[in-house]
Amino acid sequence: MKKLFFLSVVILFYFAGCSTAPTKRPPQKAPAAAIKIYNSIQADLASNKKPSALKKIEKLIKDFPETDIALDARIVKGEIYFRAGKFEQAYDSFIAVVKSEISTPREMEALYWAARSLNSLGRWDESSNLLNQGANRTDVPKNTLALMYELKAEVHRQLGDKTEMLRYIIKLEEITDDSAKKEHYRARAFAVVDTSLDIKQLDYIASQPDFRFLRAQAYYNLGVYYIEDHDYSRARDYFFNIVDLFPQSPLVEKSKNYLDQINARRIVDSKTVGVVIPLTGKYAQVGKKTLMGLQLGLGIYGKQKSDYKLAVIDSEGNPDSARRAVERLVTEDHAIAIVGSASSKTALAIASKADELGVPSIDLSQKTGISEVGESVFRNSVTSEMYVQELVRVAMEEYNINRFALLYPNDAYGVEYANIFWNEVIKRGGQINGAQPYPRNEKDFKGQIQRLVGTFYIEDRMEEYKLRLKEWEKKQKRVSQRNLPPEDLLPPLVDFEALFIPDDTIALGQIASMLKYNDVGGIRLLGTNLWNKPSEFFARGQTFAENSLFVDSYTPSESELKGNYFYQEFGRVFGQKPTVFEIQAYDTGRILRQILDRGTDSRTGVISSLKDGRDFPGIFGPLSVGKNREIIRQVVAFTGNNGQIQAVTPSRKP
Repeated sequence: MKKLFFLSVVILFYFAGCSTAPTKRPPQKAPAAAIKIYNSIQADLASNKKPSALKKIEKLIKDFPETDIALDARIVKGEIYFRAGKFEQAYDSFIAVVKSEISTPREMEALYWAARSLNSLGRWDESSNLLNQGANRTDVPKNTLALMYELKAEVHRQLGDKTEMLRYIIKLEEITDDSAKKEHYRARAFAVVDTSLDIKQLDYIASQPDFRFLRAQAYYNLGVYYIEDHDYSRARDYFFNIVDLFPQSPLVEKSKNYLDQINARRIVDSKTVGVVIPLTGKYAQVGKKTLMGLQLGLGIYGKQKSDYKLAVIDSEGNPDSARRAVERLVTEDHAIAIVGSASSKTALAIASKADELGVPSIDLSQKTGISEVGESVFRNSVTSEMYVQELVRVAMEEYNINRFALLYPNDAYGVEYANIFWNEVIKRGGQINGAQPYPRNEKDFKGQIQRLVGTFYIEDRMEEYKLRLKEWEKKQKRVSQRNLPPEDLLPPLVDFEALFIPDDTIALGQIASMLKYNDVGGIRLLGTNLWNKPSEFFARGQTFAENSLFVDSYTPSESELKGNYFYQEFGRVFGQKPTVFEIQAYDTGRILRQILDRGTDSRTGVISSLKDGRDFPGIFGPLSVGKNREIIRQVVAFTGNNGQIQAVTPSRKP
């Protein structure tokens, strides 16, 4: 008897769990009077008489509660309130249809709108639970089910549950027969996986079969994440899963490529250094100069020959080409380290790809923040920060200047230098008393200079202007339209001791002329290495070139270079004089050679040696690596003195 009772309970629970509609009474047929009221309601709505329509709906529900038309009226009532933004009343109307003991084919429609009303009220958990009641039913029309899935996805988005949101986007993709809609839902789901999920969520999606076409993308994103995190073992597992479990996925080829790169990491040729530089295009000459310096520094040419090799690939000045070049140098040439780029345009692509693959790279560009890409990225180049730090130090410590102004081009170069200069002055306790940008290729600097010295906005000095105007008028025999007050009636107020101009000598000349025209004197002009052109500097800078300051890399005089091995050997091998590009490339080659000559045969070993680097051989003295993985190079301040550019000597006073 007990067994029979237990079996009855099991059967009861089984049928209770089926997704079928609960049993409800059939509606009564609406009488003519009810139909008349319903038609009158529709007429009121067509005439936008909503209060009248609502009164008639209440009467219809009260007088004919058991009819199908009364349930339709409740839905109409809910729609009126929903459109009016009265979501609480809308919910009450729709849910009354759902809970009614009278059946209607529009029950699931009412349930959807009740859930939508809850969503609009921010009651997302309740909305989700209500939608579950409908979505699990087997009698829901397909178009209503699609609306439920769409709302369910939105509710989970509001709740911050992106994996559940994706689950319902996939359901939408499954139930539609429209190929364009299928593609839309797929693209929508892929966008979420690509941009919005954390590692745990990606791992969950990859492991759950019901996420179907998203699993390969989740595995791929996980693989890329662990590549960037330098966890190559885990990355390999994820890429292998794509190849093994989803052989038809478009991500298979990319995954195989990553697997090749990961496997190639284990193979290192300690005699090969990779080089990615521009050998064609706008920066081809810079690339060729860089290559010559590397060849001599690493011992490919010259008297101090070695058995090291350079694997060189043309970046074409293109970031994508540069990125692929790094991949080739690792997978095909098994380079132990990579040198590049000579151009800021490709610097980030090379550094990020090399760091992703765990290969040490030495950048030769001035790209801002390049060494921050990763722990394996180093730089051997004088940066904008190094230039400005030395310029401000010399101005403040050697010349006791504390008040500055800035006049800079509104382009990438000018804005970068202006920002660094401003921050460095403030950091050292100085003052910035004016800053004016100007359009690139500006030729008339009158407005900018007048703003800096307080003569542009006369209204700001109106009392002083009136007094000076009276004095001027007293000196005039007759005032007429032909005898107007001069533009320079107000004298300039120069509350700065130095003006920083991060632009070339052409701009310097135009600004110097306008400073003189506006009677601005007694200040020093400060500039960057763009001014290190002696003939142009003095011709264009005029009297302002005298006592001005600018900075550049240290380059010995030709007489100093004549006894230098590098200078002599470079001339003998290549038949020309080296420039700053060959110099920094030679030093880079020499640094790598010293590390490899010690027997270092791994990429991690090269990274460690570079980080710990002290007293690396440099052409003009030992080089060291700073804590931010920048190879510290000497920067020198120069000044104009009697028509000659001279280096500023320490402790010099004005």
